[in-house]
Amino acid sequence: MSTTDFRKFQEEFTTFFRNQDIISTTERGVTTAVNTLTSTGSANFTLSSTVGVRNIRYITMAGVTQTIYRDLTPSYVAGTFSFTSAPSSGTEIVVCYDTGSSDKIYGDLPREDIDRLNYPRLMVKILSAPSKEFALGAGSNITDYMISAQMWSTTITRLETGITTIRNKIINNKKNFYYTPFVSIYNMGSMKEDFGRGDKIFTRAVDLHARFVVERVD
Repeated sequence: MSTTDFRKFQEEFTTFFRNQDIISTTERGVTTAVNTLTSTGSANFTLSSTVGVRNIRYITMAGVTQTIYRDLTPSYVAGTFSFTSAPSSGTEIVVCYDTGSSDKIYGDLPREDIDRLNYPRLMVKILSAPSKEFALGAGSNITDYMISAQMWSTTITRLETGITTIRNKIINNKKNFYYTPFVSIYNMGSMKEDFGRGDKIFTRAVDLHARFVVERVD
């Protein structure tokens, strides 16, 4: 049986936007680090910073870039990752990742009590996931995921710059995701002032379609 792990699905999109610098590392309050590790024959590795790991930008094994979720599974909370197949002893592993005590790209809404210094912010959230039978005999499901990338900023200019970057990054990477064959831009919402946050905060969302995700029952 092959079904979707919703947590990993959303984690992939959140990590994607962190890696694409929709909001810069300076604005996010994180630092980019590079670790060079040497395999001892185990599939499991621990990063130098095990607290506050936000995203892995890339991992290479003997100079070959690895695909996250296919070749390895990260645990950002623990600051570890595990290869699907253990590399040979002595193999060089290079990991580039961001670490920090907080972030401004999350899988949920920003709190309404935070002040203007905590913007811009970006929320990446699965909105819906309608599924239907894909074949006779109820052997498989096919699901289309609706995902919202919603940004908040204290200025319209910064907001529109961020929204433009979101659209461009999706267009240029639409076939580069692991959990979905491709992602398309479904809609762009109107720019609004978010009155619920007290100060003058502007917001806008880009809705994305992650299409044709097949879940198979053996």
